[in-house]
Amino acid sequence: MEIKQAGAITYKVENEQIKVLLVRAKKNPHHWLFPKGHIEKGETEKQAAHRELLEEAGIRGGMIGYVGERKFKKNEKPYSVSYFLFCFEEKVTNGEEGRTPTWYSIDDALNTISFSEMKDLIHKAVAKVPEQKP
Repeated sequence: MEIKQAGAITYKVENEQIKVLLVRAKKNPHHWLFPKGHIEKGETEKQAAHRELLEEAGIRGGMIGYVGERKFKKNEKPYSVSYFLFCFEEKVTNGEEGRTPTWYSIDDALNTISFSEMKDLIHKAVAKVPEQKP
């Protein structure tokens, strides 16, 4: 049975440059990825993505919309993660210990993210970022 998860791809604009948020993986701190996790009972994918962003990175964001899905196997179990795009609103806490939430330029995020198939999600997310008005 496929394990469903939800994740948050979060951006902010700093000095007219889009920055993307990555966090360290819980089990392997050498891996960088988007905040994500299990969908709790009674929770929608969108609600889970909001919660994971707050828990792992200590950040509240406004949801822009669905970005895409990533499927993978871990310990022979199939996983499906639905990712949603968020616009940074505020930092509420320091997030989960050891996660080290860090903002990266698009190029740096593409070079830092640990799983190559997630690079496509960065491109899809950036394409959905609303045009910034001066």
